[in-house]
Amino acid sequence: MASHGEPFSYFTWAHKVPTDGDPGGRLPWGPVADIQLADIDGEHRTLLLTGTPPHEPAAWKRYRGGAMGRLWLHGRRLLADLEGHLHSPMFVDGRIAFLSDHEGIGNLYSCSYDGSDLRRHTDHDAFYARHAASDGTRVVYQCAGDLWIVDDLSPTATPRTLDVRLSGPRAGRRTYQVPAAQHVDGISVDETGRASAVVVRGSLYWLTHRDGPARTITDTPGVRVRLPEMLGSGGQVAYVTDADGEDAIEIAYLPRATGDREPADSPPARWAAHWSWCRTRRASASRSPRTTAGSCSWTPRRSPTGR
Repeated sequence: MASHGEPFSYFTWAHKVPTDGDPGGRLPWGPVADIQLADIDGEHRTLLLTGTPPHEPAAWKRYRGGAMGRLWLHGRRLLADLEGHLHSPMFVDGRIAFLSDHEGIGNLYSCSYDGSDLRRHTDHDAFYARHAASDGTRVVYQCAGDLWIVDDLSPTATPRTLDVRLSGPRAGRRTYQVPAAQHVDGISVDETGRASAVVVRGSLYWLTHRDGPARTITDTPGVRVRLPEMLGSGGQVAYVTDADGEDAIEIAYLPRATGDREPADSPPARWAAHWSWCRTRRASASRSPRTTAGSCSWTPRRSPTGR
């Protein structure tokens, strides 16, 4: 089937293409949504689905207009009185299987070649059965994100789910790289103007403005850092952290190119100051870089973790 020469891609016609390379031609059946071929009693029979909308039934639930679909077996219409969508017709083990929602929800049905002996093979009451396919004996379809299979079309057949484990390409299993430029929460430039302390997604980094790697000042899972402020030329930065559960000020030495830093347990290296009567807030636009806490009063003390 192809929509060649039609104004819309869903205007598909059946075409016949010879195996010797001839161009073939379009078959005179009008627009066709699906076509199946089978040998029945020694003769080639064609199963056609026509008159369907340009989308599957699950996208137009319980539609009862003129575009529900019509099923034809070699020129004879089947199930003309079935008031519901028809989709995915198939020849399966001496019967014709298809999807329909004439009972409210899309399920798998089958009938004899003359349209009699209509059977329902699935019992989905919330989500539509979709995208059915067959190997001539079994039917597999998708419903609510799961794959289901019907092993045969007997009245006692019961559908079952297929346990399919999907793997992914190596690129899909790589750690996702967060674009830092889209998640900058705070920045403080040093006195030289050559580097900054930058907060990205709750972690604090030391970033030079021209070249050199970005170095980590603090990056603890579950801890949020914000409001960094450079402390003059002493090589220290102050910031607010919730490492102890409450907002506190923490002061840390900046990374050095040589990797040498003050020891973490020395008093000037890291210490905390808990608010006595207010939370951290940004001062006005005219605040001094040294007034990190604005007008809030605070009392410095060692944190339980030594910061």
